[in-house]
Amino acid sequence: MIIEFNKTENIFGVMGGNPYLKNLSDWPLNEHGKRMIHFCTAFSNIFGGNQFDDKYCISIFLDNETNERGQLKRGFSTRYAIQENNSFATSKKYAKALLLEKSETPVSVISENGVLPVITMSKRHFTNEEVMQESNEEGTDKSKLFSVPHFLQDNVHPQPAMKYQPIIQLNEYDLAKLHKEYEGVFLEGLAYFWIDQNYRKYAPIREVGYFGIQYL
Repeated sequence: MIIEFNKTENIFGVMGGNPYLKNLSDWPLNEHGKRMIHFCTAFSNIFGGNQFDDKYCISIFLDNETNERGQLKRGFSTRYAIQENNSFATSKKYAKALLLEKSETPVSVISENGVLPVITMSKRHFTNEEVMQESNEEGTDKSKLFSVPHFLQDNVHPQPAMKYQPIIQLNEYDLAKLHKEYEGVFLEGLAYFWIDQNYRKYAPIREVGYFGIQYL
């Protein structure tokens, strides 16, 4: 499926803004005791059927800071780069994907390190032409759900491979054309999220996957 941004229908998640935390204490802290930046949240309707209880959400937090232009610091972004398979252990320290109890509205406080502009995420089915484009082994660089990742460096995958499924790919271009604060967020590259397929067995708070970026 294709991810579309700032649409009014089929919204499955939100980027930027504040997280949907039922318990503020669930907000992950970095090594300096500051709240990590909320990057995005996916709601239960990202999946079809009743796979995902709607009282939970999956949120991704980044250990980064915004500069005077409101953009994430590029030097920090390299810490969750996954240019090769042995990068996952490091990236997980600086990019947290958590299964959380969801509040009805975002919390009112923000991270001491800054906040990104809000962008809603919607989904639509591939067109016939897009299906053909996705049919090769490399996929395309579009922002998309549940499809073959398009890698800019080595093909990577968390281990054990059968445990993790790639579900989200994001292209920086799609975000930066909406808000300049997203320029450089993936170092002009792509971002990926793999979910632990056992996520439904986990009680909040629990890490449920890997998030990382690749760039040229």
